[in-house]
Amino acid sequence: SVPTNVLDTVSGTLVHTPLGNTASITISLRLTDDELESVYQKAISFGFFDYPSKFIIPATQLIGYHSPASSYQLSITNGKMTNSVTWTDDTMTKPGYKKADQLRELMNLINKIIQSHPEIQQLPEPKAGCV
Repeated sequence: SVPTNVLDTVSGTLVHTPLGNTASITISLRLTDDELESVYQKAISFGFFDYPSKFIIPATQLIGYHSPASSYQLSITNGKMTNSVTWTDDTMTKPGYKKADQLRELMNLINKIIQSHPEIQQLPEPKAGCV
């Protein structure tokens, strides 16, 4: 199985399932108001609330594929407005196509914030191997 991280900012938890495991580890991880605001500002800067629930890159914007693929599901709520977007990032897109790049930038920001928290050190070291 692939490693997964599920961050729930409402409950202040991160559920981590390591590579090759089926058992998950839950740790406490609370984002600060400034961190949440930076994620929100990034999301509204490119119209996240207008993205479809399943984001698929149009064939006309593809220039290739990469592996491994990353799969994402992101839900953001602002008051009574919520948008949830899922997508599989396994493509390379044309330079002028920004929609995929903007989602990648948002996920990179979220991952950077998560990695900056000392609580993340509670998780086991990733195991990797090459054949």
